[in-house]
Amino acid sequence: MNLSKLVDEDEALFLSLIDDTFPGIKLTTFSWKDLQKALNKHINLLGLINYPSWNLKVIQLYETSLVRHGLMVLEYSHSGCFRLVLDGPVDAVWIENLNSVLDDNKTLTLANGDRIVMAANCKLVFEPDNVDNASPATISRMGMVFMSSSVLPWTPILDAWLKTRSNQEATVLKNLFNSIYEDLQLLLLIKLKPKMFL
Repeated sequence: MNLSKLVDEDEALFLSLIDDTFPGIKLTTFSWKDLQKALNKHINLLGLINYPSWNLKVIQLYETSLVRHGLMVLEYSHSGCFRLVLDGPVDAVWIENLNSVLDDNKTLTLANGDRIVMAANCKLVFEPDNVDNASPATISRMGMVFMSSSVLPWTPILDAWLKTRSNQEATVLKNLFNSIYEDLQLLLLIKLKPKMFL
């Protein structure tokens, strides 16, 4: 469960610390066969690619949703995350007002004293790119899944789109993308200054 909160670069260090602290004990994983079957079915219906690291993050999101009713999917732009419920920056004022909803009693207390109880089957999902303005009180109430930019690279997105093209067209387009995309992306990242971050 804790791996979902780590950036890719820190996972190896975390696993090494666990191994050093608890020698001989291996972390267990659950396979979620029914969930994987449903994921594969819907991914195929949508014509997408079931990329392993993206699939792992979907599983981590599911596991987190089992134990928390407030979820935060921390992601860089273009990391393959689906638009969920509350997308955008975390504002220090309104997020603090939601702390009462994120507690186990799931009750929103309004400024005028009114109380609104959240339905038992309701989940709050936030999708910010950072939590700079969130307090430790808010962070401790949320289930976190960190979507690193390496979770979904451009190749499975291209492969999914190419499945909609004819075989001849897909072959030509894939060769063109493979020959120029990496260099073009590097050029754009190094030479151009973004007007806004996507």
